[in-house]
Amino acid sequence: MYGIASTQNAGVLVEGNYFENVAHPTHVGYAESDPGRLVERNNLYINSGTPESSGTVAEPSTYYPYTLDAPPPSPPKSRPAPAPANSDRH
Repeated sequence: MYGIASTQNAGVLVEGNYFENVAHPTHVGYAESDPGRLVERNNLYINSGTPESSGTVAEPSTYYPYTLDAPPPSPPKSRPAPAPANSDRH
């Protein structure tokens, strides 16, 4: 299982993410596709495989200003999805 893949020379920047229990957090190329370009930085990997990277990509700051938030030190908290109206879960 992989998290993010880049193929066919696409440029992908993977930045400020949290990966937990992901065998291949980032992957360059997939199956029969030619590889892409993938730069990864400032990500947090917990019990995950080694990320793949290759090549270079355009810096987002070339096009617009932004400030990167640090990845969370623990997984984001999520709430259970609301029960459908016809469900027994109320």
